[in-house]
Amino acid sequence: MIDGLPAFPDETPEPDWEELRVAAGGAMVTLRREVDSLTCVIWGNADEVLVASWNRFLWACAAAGDGAVMTNAGAVSASAFAQLAEIRPA
Repeated sequence: MIDGLPAFPDETPEPDWEELRVAAGGAMVTLRREVDSLTCVIWGNADEVLVASWNRFLWACAAAGDGAVMTNAGAVSASAFAQLAEIRPA
């Protein structure tokens, strides 16, 4: 979904998109764009597969934007987060 509207898998969002919902592990991961950041959201009762997908989304966004992932311990680089979350880049 792009900004609450259905979208095809190959559809590119408009430059001013605000929210993307992506199917992952049988559930949804939501990306919300803020002025200077992205928020990646899943339900609090997510299973292990969805949490792993969420971690990969967090890592990919940070890596693509040369940014950081905010954790309970503070901000960590994409490469540090990949090690913490045991993500193996493809």
